[in-house]
Amino acid sequence: MAFRGNVVLMIYLLYNILFTFFLILAAPYFLFRALIDGRFRREWVQRMGFLPTLSLKKPIWVHAASVGEVFCSIPLIKRIKKNFPQSEIVLTTMTRTGHETARAQIPEANAVLLFPIDHPLSIRRTIAKIQPSLLLIAETELWPNLLRSCGKKGIPIILFNGRISEKSFRRYLLFKFFFQDCLKYISLFLMQTEEDRNRMIEIGASIDKTRVVGNLKFDQPFPSITPLETPAINGGDDINKTSIPHRKGGVKAPSFLTGLTQEASAEMAKSLHLRGKETLLIAGSTHSGEEEILLSLFKDLREMDPHLILVLAPRHLERLEEIERVLKKESMAWTRKTLLPMDPDRSTGEEKKFPQVILLDTMGELMNLYSLGTLVFIGGTLVPVGGHNPIEPLFFKKCVLFGPHMFHFLEISRQLAEAGGAIQVEGKEDLSFHLKRLLSDERARKEVGEKGYQFLQKHRGATERMFEEIRPYLREITG
Repeated sequence: MAFRGNVVLMIYLLYNILFTFFLILAAPYFLFRALIDGRFRREWVQRMGFLPTLSLKKPIWVHAASVGEVFCSIPLIKRIKKNFPQSEIVLTTMTRTGHETARAQIPEANAVLLFPIDHPLSIRRTIAKIQPSLLLIAETELWPNLLRSCGKKGIPIILFNGRISEKSFRRYLLFKFFFQDCLKYISLFLMQTEEDRNRMIEIGASIDKTRVVGNLKFDQPFPSITPLETPAINGGDDINKTSIPHRKGGVKAPSFLTGLTQEASAEMAKSLHLRGKETLLIAGSTHSGEEEILLSLFKDLREMDPHLILVLAPRHLERLEEIERVLKKESMAWTRKTLLPMDPDRSTGEEKKFPQVILLDTMGELMNLYSLGTLVFIGGTLVPVGGHNPIEPLFFKKCVLFGPHMFHFLEISRQLAEAGGAIQVEGKEDLSFHLKRLLSDERARKEVGEKGYQFLQKHRGATERMFEEIRPYLREITG
């Protein structure tokens, strides 16, 4: 036992030595970036643990790494503030986009900061500055120095909305004896699925500390208006086609635009210059290699439906120029959304010149944009990226498709496909087959969309289950 403890301490020491050497070697680069980039300089100061003065009393520290974790944290944070309004919250993120999203979307947070690098000195400075009474970590951010430092100070740590992918699981197993020591400092593991729970136990978590409570992504905030009912499959207007007639003073939103106010729907449709006969294929969160596949399929689909428009929403906006080179190579007519004319004259002559592809170059619009789609494809799945959140378009009863690489959302995607609420394709040819079938079969689209919406409603409620598990800790720290 003593030998095992010594080995663990040696690994901690080696980890910190290597981290220190990395920082020393990278110091010239960081210094250069700091000199030419004021924003990087301010961010790096925080990452080193030098935080601004916080006039907070024993706040709850919530860590959400990136945009996805930030969004899934929103319902839980709101629930905490509702029942414990006196609680103060400090939210940290790993990424710049996550930081910006948190500042915009979570007004309940008393402070939004950047997460420190996992070096003992940075972590200690950060803990001393925040002085948290409780640490809530979203999903699977198992930083050794963070866990060890908080644990040794007696700060309760709760992992919420926990998940472990197959790839991460294999990596953790290689150093099981080390991570088992890290996990002993965590008071509670609130996992998404039974598989996630079993993997966490296999790594070294105590059985009596682990719970299966569901996935907060099902409880993420959606537009406040309740979705309208889909018309019967055998009749009614085409819910998946935009039908937006002219009227004096602007564009009138059709009643089937679900989940948004008519004014918001009208404004969004107007911003895309939709007039009623367009069919929208929305490809959300695409990655390198997928745009080429989608554009080659899109050319064939346009022969079936000359009014088809492809909306490409890349996961990372820094790839916009790369995608534009692909569009130019494919001889496609395209435009960035922000370059669409503010008040276009869509006469018959001009319609011929209207772009076939709209490149979404803004952040925060994709979810609401799904409400206008005919078909929705989830990116990061035709290439081995692991996929992205398929839940958002379900709220709008959209027909969702994704490729074979959905390992980041393995359980959700499997259950969703088995329930008939989405279609998982095997590759390019299979995607082509289903897109053609669904574009010509309104009934099939509606059926998939309705089943997806019912699947979403069935799985909501993780927020309440998580909150009930966390409530005793909140009572204790609020006294």
